[in-house]
Formats: sequence, C-alpha cells, structure tokens
Amino acid sequence: MLHLKSTQSLATLSIDERNKLSNYPKDKHPEILAKQQFATTVELNQASIHKQLDSNCRVVAWNLERCYHIDASAELLASLDADVILLSEMDYGMARTNQKHTTACLAEKLNYGYIYGVEFLEFGLGSAVETAKIYGQTNQIGYHGNAILSRAELKQPGLVRLDDSGKIWFNPGPEARLGGRMAVLTTIKVGNQDIVFASVHLEDRTNPINRSEQMAVLLQAIEDYKPRASAVIGGDLNTHSFDLHRLSSDLNQVRQMMEQDPNRLLYPQKHEPLFSLADNLGYEWENCNQLGVATDRKISKPLSLAGNKKMDWFLTRDLSVFNPATIAATPADIAWPLSDHELIVIDIKI
Repeated sequence: MLHLKSTQSLATLSIDERNKLSNYPKDKHPEILAKQQFATTVELNQASIHKQLDSNCRVVAWNLERCYHIDASAELLASLDADVILLSEMDYGMARTNQKHTTACLAEKLNYGYIYGVEFLEFGLGSAVETAKIYGQTNQIGYHGNAILSRAELKQPGLVRLDDSGKIWFNPGPEARLGGRMAVLTTIKVGNQDIVFASVHLEDRTNPINRSEQMAVLLQAIEDYKPRASAVIGGDLNTHSFDLHRLSSDLNQVRQMMEQDPNRLLYPQKHEPLFSLADNLGYEWENCNQLGVATDRKISKPLSLAGNKKMDWFLTRDLSVFNPATIAATPADIAWPLSDHELIVIDIKI
C-alpha cells in the first residue's frame, strides 16, 4: 500500500507502549501495524543547498546492515560521488548502533538530504550475537528501515508497505519486531526529467513466489504514484533462488537443487519470478547489473570475504544506464567489513 505522508521527525513510542504492542497475539499483527504512525509516514529532511542534477546521475544501492560504522561508510560513499544513494537496514535509536539515527548522521556527513521509512519496530536488541554483546541495554526508539539520500531536492516522498509478511517476525526472541518489508520512494529531477527512485528490501524468510508478489506491489505502487514514469529501483531483493528458511534443515534437498543448477546462487533469475514480472512491466535489469557477481559478504571480524550470492539489484525503466559496478564493502585500507553486502552502482544519462 502506498502512503504519501511525511514529517521532519518521526513520532516515537515509549518503552511501555512498545512492551504493550509486543504482547499482542500474532494474528493481530496487521491490525496493530496499520494504526502506527511510523508505518504510514516517512521522515524527510532536505539538503541545506540543493544541487540541480544535470543529464548524468550516479546511483548507489547498499544494504548497510545497521550502519555500525558511520564515519567509514560516509567516506566510502563520498568516494563514489553518488547523486542518489538507496539504503536499507538503517538503524534509528537501537542500542547496537549507539542509539544513533544512522541515516541522519550519514546524511549530515555527506551534506545530503534524506528520506527515512521504518521497516520494523524492533522489540529486541537484534540477533543473538548482537544481544549477547549489548545485554542489559535498551533501545531508545527501536526503528530499522530504508532510506534515500540525495544532494538534489527530494520531491513527493512516500512509503510502500509490501505485504503483511512481517507477522513471521512477530514472535518472542532477540529479533522480535513489528512491521514488514517495504520501500521508500521519491521523485528527483535529473536534467529536465523527473525520475522515480525507490529503495527496497524484500523478505528473506520466504519463497521466490512471495518475493515476486512483494515486487508486484511495489511496481503497482510506482504506477499509481507516477504513471509510466522513468524509474530506478535498487536494493536487497534477497534473491536466494529458493526458500532458505523452509529448507534450512533439509540439506539433502538443498544439495539436490544445487546439483540441478550449480549456478543458481549467482544467477537466480530463472528461479525468481520477480525478474520476468519486471520484464513484462517494462523494467530492465540485465544491462544495469553485473550479472554473476556476488553481492553478499561473509563476515568473520575483523576480516571479511566476498560471498557467493547475487542478492542486490537495480531495476530501471525508460532510462539509459551505463557502468554497472560492484564495490567491496571493505575499503582497501581497512580489513574491517562495513556491511554483509557489497555496494552496487550505476550511471544514468538523460
């Protein structure tokens, strides 16, 4: 569902309010989510000085995995000289990232404006590993979501809730949360043309058909928002090529599937119907991505290694796209990984 409300500062909930929400039965998830301001509103703050983008525009998409390292992440992004940055998994008021509004901090360091939308209200501290490291602390706010940063004016910001799959996360445990997969979108003028940009994060604890259904919701929302507009969609589509959550304990079936198609992790397109859906609706993905290049990153701190899955993608419509690239999330001068995903980059020309 498409929502077009914005505010300079998202409303937050008290600890008592969050505790009350966390105790609702699972079947009430869609009902209580629909009543939350954070589920239907984006936070918008423009750059202090707008840059008018000419006919060339560089776009970066990055699942920044909480944004633990704001300074180093800002340095890496600045080195790419991007005009538009599409981010996912950004914390706001989480103990694991020192209670910071990581999107706002990153935007300030880059002198960009930003849109921020909440994917989940986190009841817990995070994964089991994160919880163990910060045991006894409390999230001041508990938001986790997607963002768009730009040095140009961010027009008509919006939020698209993709389905009610968040109910699979609405359970006791370190990652208990209220929400669901979503996208934030905006219109940015490049040259003399308005382009729709969307930052999206699809569900991993599901199957390719459901991911395609989520993508269908986003593509329809963009059509409702600005019919037949030129568009750039970027983000973590979690294209594992099968239902990892369901198959996690069935190693024999996973082995058989991998034997049938050993390249399915790097080339998931024929196993993920969202790509044919995008094709049919006028979106292109072959020329705006480095096909067969992994975008996940294996982390064993303080070191990290390139992964083996292509999960992060651009989809574009009615645009000339050049120079697709994959940038390591570990800068050359440090060993420490900034995220468990690489950055992806494209240039567009009007």
